[in-house]
Amino acid sequence: MINEIKIPQMTLTGDTSGMSHDVSKVLAFTFELNGRTIEGYAKTKWQGDSSTGLVKKNYKFKAYTDVDCKQKLSFKVRPDWASNNTFNLKANFIDVTHARNIVNAKLFSEMAATRPNVNAELVSATNFSEIQGFPIKLKVNDKDVGVYTFNTGKDDVLFNMNKGSNLQGAVEAAQWADETRFLKDEAKFDGSDFTVEFPDEITSTLKDSFDKLMKWAHQSNIYDIQNQQENYIDVDSVIDFGLFSNVIQDTDMNVKNAMYVTYDAKKWMMVPYDLDTSWQLQWDGKSLQNINQNLFDFQSNRLLQMIFAANPEKVLERYHFLRQTTLREDHIIELFRHFMFSVGEENYETDLKLWPSIPSAALTDFTQLQSAIYHRLKVVDQQVEEKFVGGEVGAIPNYVKNSDFMYDTSDWDVFGSFHRTLWPSSIGHGSAGASYDDQSLTEVTWPSIQSKPIWLTTAAPNNPEISFAGNIYIYSGEKLVPGRDSFNVSVRFLDTNLKEIGYSAVWADINVLDQLQRLKAEHVSIPEGTAYVRFAYFAGCDGHAIMTQPQINFSPTLGKYTSN
Repeated sequence: MINEIKIPQMTLTGDTSGMSHDVSKVLAFTFELNGRTIEGYAKTKWQGDSSTGLVKKNYKFKAYTDVDCKQKLSFKVRPDWASNNTFNLKANFIDVTHARNIVNAKLFSEMAATRPNVNAELVSATNFSEIQGFPIKLKVNDKDVGVYTFNTGKDDVLFNMNKGSNLQGAVEAAQWADETRFLKDEAKFDGSDFTVEFPDEITSTLKDSFDKLMKWAHQSNIYDIQNQQENYIDVDSVIDFGLFSNVIQDTDMNVKNAMYVTYDAKKWMMVPYDLDTSWQLQWDGKSLQNINQNLFDFQSNRLLQMIFAANPEKVLERYHFLRQTTLREDHIIELFRHFMFSVGEENYETDLKLWPSIPSAALTDFTQLQSAIYHRLKVVDQQVEEKFVGGEVGAIPNYVKNSDFMYDTSDWDVFGSFHRTLWPSSIGHGSAGASYDDQSLTEVTWPSIQSKPIWLTTAAPNNPEISFAGNIYIYSGEKLVPGRDSFNVSVRFLDTNLKEIGYSAVWADINVLDQLQRLKAEHVSIPEGTAYVRFAYFAGCDGHAIMTQPQINFSPTLGKYTSN
């Protein structure tokens, strides 16, 4: 006979009628915890958002010594926990393993511990302000309601905040909205965009500070972000948040559920919360997501987009470090194995008998998690290399990709005799290119193929520098006339009305025939007043040439060219 794994048990007793998300009931509780018995009373109500509509409820639990709930009963359940009286009893109904929320939080706390510079208050916060939890059995009025996890709550203890301070705060994106995607300049904090997790009500100081962050993220261009980011946001926390959301494939945290925390009402940091939509599991637990999803658009969260766009080298360096440490496949798999062993197979089977409608019962188990972890990390490895090696992510939302020439009308405007071609002798062996071929022109008309305008958000200040490059291969079959026939790669600078106000060009040598010329320019200043740029290949008049591998980097020097 297989011995049952004994896990802690909590019993709640009392009248639960009328309990809801907003209405709490006082219940007596007994908590049998590793040889200890903790008894008292708890204000208990439903916890969560969409989960309140599920048959197996989450509960918010505030412990007191007396039935009138006047004297708080704080206790420390484990050595690495803080003493508190507020906890959550999580049903984890969408995740039959009960593991995702707790294990993912542990992973992110490990990531935070490896940052080169961590805020002093965050260092002193239990688990780096990530939730903690462990499996328990729960009974309500002597009725077995199955396996739960006993979790820390979202409060001042979790965030290591002082209730006497008006400079410390934590807000959560409660809805999918323009405000929570940083596409507006102000937040309402009324639940239609953000909710306030600490303090109880938003102070004017905190609101002003967060509105400044929103306006900065919404209105700044890439150069403002690079020059000013340290004044507004903990960049390391944003990079960790964005990499983490992509790795675990959490499609329910980049906008809604994202937490923003400050300890000085000046600089904010991102903290993840609600991590069960992960490792392929969909938010409702009813299906598995495509393992190959690319989430580096961050579901239109402009703050995440702009920080990643402004710091490609830092993103790449951090990802490579994490893949050798916290985000190793074997390490993540072992964390899930350890948690699921702590639940025990018999407890899993009993829970499923009590709740046969658990939506993910036939979709996920340890084997599915192991497979998802292994394959997802390989997918994100490739996405990171394609997106950040060479600084491809210079501008938002559309940029000339640092990849093979994708010649189609959705990416490029064509003026003259250009057509798409596959050029076997090009670098990349078969990359798509634009072929220009015309022998009928008698005067210089400047036919061109130009990228769609790349939006810089607002006029670029202080003459920031960019770099660009492209390949040109001129065929010897056509006789070229010096001063008339020519080829170049260029970047065109446009104002807010899309009127050209300047350009920078590099010219091919028309005497170099039947061989590749890589034309590039670095440390190119963007003129003041520029709102858009376009990458372009130009021909002067007649000739036959292949043009491939356009590259534009929103940095002074070019990164390494990589092919998709």
